[in-house]
Amino acid sequence: MTRLSGSRNVARLAAAAAIFGLTGCPRGGGGGPVAPAGRRWTLASEAPVRGVALLDEATIVLTDGDRARRVAGDGRVAWTAVLGASAAGVAIDGEVVAVAVGGAAGTAVPGLATGLRGEPGAAVVGLAVVDGARRWTVGVGSTKWAVISHVGASGNGFLVTGSFAGTLRVGARTVTSAGTTDGFVAELDRAGAVRSLVRVGGDGPDEITGAAALGGGKIAIAGTFTGTAELRGETLVAIDAQAASADGFVAVLDADGRPAWLRTWGGPGEDTCAGVVALAGGSLAVAGTVRGEVDVAGRVLTARGNADGLVAVFGPDADVRGAWLVGGDDFDGITAVAGAADQIAIAGWFTGALPSSAGTLRAAGVDDAFVALGTAAGISQVMQLASAGPAAVTALAGSPAGAALAVHATEPLHVDGDQRPAGASLWFRSW
Repeated sequence: MTRLSGSRNVARLAAAAAIFGLTGCPRGGGGGPVAPAGRRWTLASEAPVRGVALLDEATIVLTDGDRARRVAGDGRVAWTAVLGASAAGVAIDGEVVAVAVGGAAGTAVPGLATGLRGEPGAAVVGLAVVDGARRWTVGVGSTKWAVISHVGASGNGFLVTGSFAGTLRVGARTVTSAGTTDGFVAELDRAGAVRSLVRVGGDGPDEITGAAALGGGKIAIAGTFTGTAELRGETLVAIDAQAASADGFVAVLDADGRPAWLRTWGGPGEDTCAGVVALAGGSLAVAGTVRGEVDVAGRVLTARGNADGLVAVFGPDADVRGAWLVGGDDFDGITAVAGAADQIAIAGWFTGALPSSAGTLRAAGVDDAFVALGTAAGISQVMQLASAGPAAVTALAGSPAGAALAVHATEPLHVDGDQRPAGASLWFRSW
């Protein structure tokens, strides 16, 4: 998820390490609002960060505008790579950084002879971790349009997900949509070779919003579908098949790309999926936003207000290990999820009040952003990102050390009594 601002920020970041404030904060617990622990960086930037990946807790790679940057915890910019198109998600695997880019048809991207294909079109660019040198470019183009929603590390390459219409080509592999919009997941190795390409879809709008490697060649995918959709010979059926609204799904694909199992979640309202993360022992967690009464593979939950955030944890045998809602009596939701081991990080927004076991958070403006940590049992810690103007978590990434998040606010940002200027901020939060 990512962006910073224009080229002048290279000099601003490199020349002024004081822009990055490093503060240690106590770790909280017990389900109540707490301050972030570990390092915290604040960037002087007008544009939001759209993607972030952790090499370690002191080194990150982020994307902003049409650039990717490797930034150290003391504020030094190790390298900046110009990508040729708008950058979004980013992931690190071994010595390679993979960055998703997108833009109008024909946008010139080095490595693509005819530029981006589709309106819009997309591509994945491979960079060297050490110096940002371009290693490869893989086109993600379509006869109509293609959008990349997520790039993640698989342990021996990358998983790329998104949505498309028409005939999609990723490398030399192609698939054709069944309806207005289909979802896709592609597996790339570290050299940029495309190992596989799988689509999911039916007559209505469908998409894959996230993927995670589970080991042994298995991957988990998650997204949304409308009515019915086909996934490698298996049929997804909406909770309310007569409703013209989207439901969420999660599936595990085996090493041959065939569904080992799949589950759906949702109700008569329009539901969204923020993504999926792998947890310890082969479990996985999905997150999204739901409305009204929702069925999560047999567990029934009811949103308190117009919408709530949803987190559901599934075991390796597809059983529901936990399912819980985040929200109050107004409009709330989850836009991003990350995790490691048994820890889950979620980011989203809330309007009005957000209740917790240790107190109630209240939005400073129309709505505020939040980040929460938890497990299959529920939330353990919450951080409110309060601002009088629009504020959003624009990127979230996890590692064994903790979670990194990027926030963008148009007005000053208040976190645990501390005020930060408007613009982009980065935090690292240890588990």
